[in-house]
Amino acid sequence: MGVIAVEVEGEVIREMLAVLVHEVWAEWNNYVFEICEKNEQGLLVIPMAEYMRWKEQSHMPYNLLHEGARVSDRVIASRYMRVMTEWLHELAEAEEIFGANDGCH
Repeated sequence: MGVIAVEVEGEVIREMLAVLVHEVWAEWNNYVFEICEKNEQGLLVIPMAEYMRWKEQSHMPYNLLHEGARVSDRVIASRYMRVMTEWLHELAEAEEIFGANDGCH
C-alpha cells in the first residue's frame, strides 16, 4: 500500500473514531444534564456526591478504580474496538480487491 492510500485510510479511521467520540461525549453530557438540579437562577448544579466521586476518579489511575468504573470504561473501549475492527475488515477487503502492491516502490 502506498503512502497516499495510507493517508486516505488514516482519514477514514479518524472520521469513524470521531463519530464515536462525539456519541460518547453526547451520551455523557445528556447523563450529566439529567442528574443536575436546576437552581433559582436557572443554573444546572451537579450534585455534590457525583462531583466528589468524579473528581476523585479523574485523578485516579485506571488500575485503582473500583470494578464498576473499570467495567464502564471497558464498555466504552469495546465500542472503540468494534470501530477499529470494522475499519480493519474494510481495509483488508480493499487490499484483496486492489491488491497489496500498488506499484509504488
